[in-house]
Amino acid sequence: KKRKSNDDVPPQPPHERPSVRAMDSSTIDEIVRIAQSRGGSGDLVHDQLGQSTIRRSHPPVPYSHSIPHAGRQMAGAVPLDQAPPFKPKNKVSIIGCGQVGLAIAYALLNQGTVGALALVDVDKSKLEGEVMDLRQGSAFYSRVRIECSDDIAITAKSDIVVLTAGTARRPGETRLDLVGRNASIVRNIVPKVLQHSPECPICVVSNPCDVMTAVASRAAGPNVPPGQIFGSGTALDSSRLRSLIGATLDVDTNSVHGFIIGEH
Repeated sequence: KKRKSNDDVPPQPPHERPSVRAMDSSTIDEIVRIAQSRGGSGDLVHDQLGQSTIRRSHPPVPYSHSIPHAGRQMAGAVPLDQAPPFKPKNKVSIIGCGQVGLAIAYALLNQGTVGALALVDVDKSKLEGEVMDLRQGSAFYSRVRIECSDDIAITAKSDIVVLTAGTARRPGETRLDLVGRNASIVRNIVPKVLQHSPECPICVVSNPCDVMTAVASRAAGPNVPPGQIFGSGTALDSSRLRSLIGATLDVDTNSVHGFIIGEH
């Protein structure tokens, strides 16, 4: 015989569906008493509550003791002490967590391109507060291990290191005026980074960007292959050019293509 599908079974009329009283008689009597004490109509309340029912699509199925109890452990679940450790991929380290460094961290988290973040800054207490904000927003991005310290050792085994460390410009200073102060910072950081991640690419963002890239390359020594240390260059300049042209012509910036060639 052809087995009837669920679609072949006509739905039951509402009045034929199983139903149960929404309240028992003692509860209804108590509500009626309260209504009468407040000047309400006891008969009206009793009639309305007496007609109140809960419609069900089928009679409730009682719990059967023959069903095996799963116990405290769910079937197929792995106990926490036996679960494999989280092994993130694509570790990115950011050295220097001011406005630029934190903006990079937020962008990486939002784009879901990183599995581990190591943030380094000399102001450890401030950095810990910033990292707390990042961790507490973890419900809105994929799982990422976020570490922070004032020790470059946490950048070990990085897939890429972004160097934004340096002093800020003082009023009236140009980027070139930062050379003296930031060059010593870069010379101190780069050898330590390569000590913990010898083959890791280093992207230099510290200002003046192109000069600091040259300083970092020399600090790394002759054994580092060309291209392992590079700067952000004129990426920001090119973006500014495209956005200005787009705003001037009232077109989408993504429809504008062009590059700035030269020094940042």
